[in-house]
Amino acid sequence: MPSARVRFIMFREDGGLYQPISNHGNYLIESSPLENDHFKLKMEGIKADEVFLTNAIAGIKWIYAFKQKHFCDNVSAFLTKKLNKKFNLISDSR
Repeated sequence: MPSARVRFIMFREDGGLYQPISNHGNYLIESSPLENDHFKLKMEGIKADEVFLTNAIAGIKWIYAFKQKHFCDNVSAFLTKKLNKKFNLISDSR
């Protein structure tokens, strides 16, 4: 399968930022070939015990495995717990 850059956009029908008229939504998917080899992941380039992705929407997402390599989740679990505690998403009893 060739590599591609994919953009997925989801939006609500009928507008309404906080109280939409309905829960129905529309989506748009765009893709284009990834022509630059700098963005392709190769096993020989990954020399890590742990891999995770972050962004403002999804937070911290641990990567369990890539091809035949499996990764631990020590740092990502620690950071997730600290952030959840800081923003009162979990109680101190956990």
